[in-house]
Amino acid sequence: MVKEILFATSNQGKARELKEAFKQADVDVIIKTNADLENPPHPIESGHTFEANAKIKAHELADFSKMPTIADDSGLMVDALNGEPGVRSARYAGEAHNDAKNNAKLLAELGGVPKEKRMAKFWTTILV
Repeated sequence: MVKEILFATSNQGKARELKEAFKQADVDVIIKTNADLENPPHPIESGHTFEANAKIKAHELADFSKMPTIADDSGLMVDALNGEPGVRSARYAGEAHNDAKNNAKLLAELGGVPKEKRMAKFWTTILV
């Protein structure tokens, strides 16, 4: 029997990546996303950690859909900026999901940091 799982996202790129991961692991599941739901909630990512935000999304969408739910939160953590932008990566410049403005702000913040000290990591937390 094929199991349906909700991936609490509107990002179809992320959904494709998850589907491919299950396929490569030879796991037979149907991945649904927020786009497959009628009037899904839009959880407010008010947590101070990636785990907290993923948990908010997973719980709210699981309660709404009554389906097993996977959620994630991720972002860029820049060493010279004490881990910023972190959980605010998508909203770093104030507007949600404006990559150009987020990148411009990040480069401005790093203006006085020598290139050899510009270290960062991309962090992802996934919850079921």
